Amino acid sequence: ISDFKKIKEGNYFFWDRTKFVKDFYEDTEKAVLVLRPRRWAKSTTVSMVKYFFNKDVNNPELAKQLFAGTKIEEEKEFVSRTQGQFPVISLSFGGCRDKKWEEMKGLLCGVISKAY
Repeated sequence: ISDFKKIKEGNYFFWDRTKFVKDFYEDTEKAVLVLRPRRWAKSTTVSMVKYFFNKDVNNPELAKQLFAGTKIEEEKEFVSRTQGQFPVISLSFGGCRDKKWEEMKGLLCGVISKAY
């Protein structure tokens, strides 16, 4: 399971990496590249960041609910200033696999067009 919401709502065990959210936010680089081997929770981390910052108009309390009892709660000023405050666009290219550029380009465009 790589969806942070499903992990929390399903009460699954997970390694609490929520303080990474603050590191991610305070990084002054224009882009963040996360390189890790397979099965190192890259997708889960991206999902966690999305749920923390996302301004969900249908459920404004969602971020507070999902992050209750996690380590990021120790950063009270940061949480009150940033949690649930931003629109977030999250794209996953995990299913885009092809050996030919034209087919790959079509898969990538499909992911982007679904987001819009």
